[in-house]
Amino acid sequence: MAYNTVVVKNPADFIGTVIGESERNTKGILQAAMGKVLIIDEAYMLYSSSGSSSDNSGGNGDVYRTAVIDTLVAEVQNVPGEDRCVLLLGYEDQMRDMFQNVNPGFARRFPLDQAFKFGDFDTEQLDSILDLKLKKAHLGVTEGGKKVALEVLERARMSPNFGNAGEVENLLTASKERYLKRIGALPVRERPGEIVLRESDFDPEFDRATRAEESLEKLFEGVIGCEDIIQKLRGYQKSAQAWKARGRDPREVVPTNFVFKGPPGTGKTTTARKVGRVFMDMGFLSSDEVVECSVTDLVGRYVGQTGPKTRKKVESALGKVLFIDEAYRLGDGSFSAEAINELVDIITKPRFMGKVVVVLAGYEDDINKLLGMNAGLSSRFSEEIIFRPMGAGESLKLLRKGLEKGDVVLRGMEADGEGNKVIGAMESLVTLKGWGNARDVLGLSKIIVGGVLRGDVGGQEGSTLFVKAKEVRGFMDTMLKERKAREMKVPKSDMERAVEDIWNKRHMELEPEGPPPPPPLRTATATVAKSATPPPPEELPPNNGDEDGNGRDPGVSDEIWRQLQQDKEKARLRAASTEEERVQNRLKAMDLCAMGYNWVKQEGGWRCAGGGHWVDDGKI
Repeated sequence: MAYNTVVVKNPADFIGTVIGESERNTKGILQAAMGKVLIIDEAYMLYSSSGSSSDNSGGNGDVYRTAVIDTLVAEVQNVPGEDRCVLLLGYEDQMRDMFQNVNPGFARRFPLDQAFKFGDFDTEQLDSILDLKLKKAHLGVTEGGKKVALEVLERARMSPNFGNAGEVENLLTASKERYLKRIGALPVRERPGEIVLRESDFDPEFDRATRAEESLEKLFEGVIGCEDIIQKLRGYQKSAQAWKARGRDPREVVPTNFVFKGPPGTGKTTTARKVGRVFMDMGFLSSDEVVECSVTDLVGRYVGQTGPKTRKKVESALGKVLFIDEAYRLGDGSFSAEAINELVDIITKPRFMGKVVVVLAGYEDDINKLLGMNAGLSSRFSEEIIFRPMGAGESLKLLRKGLEKGDVVLRGMEADGEGNKVIGAMESLVTLKGWGNARDVLGLSKIIVGGVLRGDVGGQEGSTLFVKAKEVRGFMDTMLKERKAREMKVPKSDMERAVEDIWNKRHMELEPEGPPPPPPLRTATATVAKSATPPPPEELPPNNGDEDGNGRDPGVSDEIWRQLQQDKEKARLRAASTEEERVQNRLKAMDLCAMGYNWVKQEGGWRCAGGGHWVDDGKI
C-alpha cells in the first residue's frame, strides 16, 4: 500500500437515494481509498433482503443497494499489484446469504473460502480480556466478584449476537454504576479510597443458585393446583446441583424441551414464564424472557421459506424460552412438516442444545396426535407437564383471590346453605363446553368487582367492600345462561351443512311430497265384522328403503327416518374424507409435485392442483 492509512465506511456511506447516486458514492469512496485499506463494516447490509420479503426478490428488490454491489464488481478486480485493499466485515450467516443472492461476480472478487473467520472468545480468553480492561481502568476485583463476572459473561454467550470484548466492556460499565450507587449510600468516612468490585456489582442476584428452592416456592406462591409442577422443577434443580458438584455440565441431565398439554386458561403461558426463571437461576438461560409465537410465525407461504423462518425464530429465543402456542397446528399442511423437521434439527445442534427452552403447548389430544406423526419430534420432547381443568373447588378459591385483589370480601357463604349453592353454580360453569378455566374465573371476578364498585351489589363497611354469596350466585347464573345461549347459536360445521345440502337436493328431486309413509301397524287382535261380506284384502304401500337397500321398519316416524338418513350420509362423507386424506398423504409421500400442492380427483386418476402432474388410480 502506498499509504499507512485505514478508511472505515459502512453501507450507508455507499447507498444513494436517487438513481445514479449509489454509483457515484461508491466510485468516489473507492477512488479516495487508492493506496489505502478500505474497511466496509456490516457489509451484509448492502443486500436488501431481511428474510421477510413477501416477494422473495432478494438483493434485486433495492436498486440502490444493487447498484453498489455492481459498481464494486466493476471497480474492484482483486488482481496482484492493485494498490488498494478492500475488507468486507460482517456476521457469517448474513454474509453467506448476501453472496448467494447478489451479482455472481461479487463472490469471485471476494472469495468466501478465503475469508478470515473470527469465532467467539472462550471463557479463558474472556477472563484475559477482563483482566486487561480492569488493569487499564485501575479497578480492583474480589475473587468472588471475578467468578460472578465470568458467570455473567458465560450466560451472555447464549444470546444470538454475543458481543465478546464489547460484552466485557458493557459488563464493567454496568458494574461501575452499581458500585457508585453502593458506595454512595455509605458515610463519606467509610468510603474506600480504591475501587474494588464485588459480586453484587456484577450481578445483584449473584446467589440465585443457592436460593433456587426458596425462589421456586415464592415463584408459585398463590398459584392453585401446581403441586406436581413444583415437584418436577425441584427435581431438575437437585439434579443440576448434584451434577455441578461433580464438575459436569447440568445440561447433560436436565431436559430443556417440554410439552405442555391442557385446555385453555389452565396456566400454560404463565408456567412457561416461571420455568424461564427457574432455568435462568440454574444458569441455563441468560434471561427469563419468554418468546411467544404461533405456528404462523414458523411456517412460510412458499417452498424454501419455512426452514429459514423457523431457524430465525429459534435464534431469536437463544438464552430464553420459546413458547409455541397451539403447536398441534404443526401437523397441518405440507409446509408445517418442513417446520417440524427444521425444529428437530435445530435443537440438536451444539449452538442451540441446552441454550434455549422450547415448549410445545396445546390441547392434550391434538398434541398427542402431532407427536404421533413424527418420531423425531416425540423423542426430543419426551418431558410432559399436564394441565388439568380446574374443578369447582379450585375455581372458587381463585374467584376469592380475584375478589380480594379488587379489595372485595365474599360474605354469607355459611348462611342458609349458600356456600353449597355457590359451589353448585360453579360446577355448572366448569362443565360448560369451551369454559376457559382460570381465564373465565378471573373474568367473572372482575365483573363482580365492577358491580360492587358501581353500587349495584354488595356494600361497604368502613373501608371494606363486600359482596354476598347470593349475589355472586346471581352473577354465576347470568354467565351460565349467556354461555348456554352461545352454545345453542354455534353455527353448524361444514360436514353438517354439506350433509343437509346433499339430503335436501336429493329428496327435493326424488321425493317432492316428502318421505314415504310408514307401513301400518298390525295387531294380533281379531275384529268381528258387522257385515257378512268380507272386506277386500288390504294393499300395503311399498316398503320404500334407503339407498343401501335397508327397509323402513313399521312405526318409524318421518322425523326419525329423515334424521337417520342424514346420519347415514354423514357416515359416508366421513369415510370418503378418511380415504381422501389417505390418498393425499400417499401422493405427497411419492413427492411428484415439487410445490407440494394438494391433489384433485379426476376420472381415472389424480392431478395436482397446479395442473402439471398426473397419477393413475392403479399407481396409488
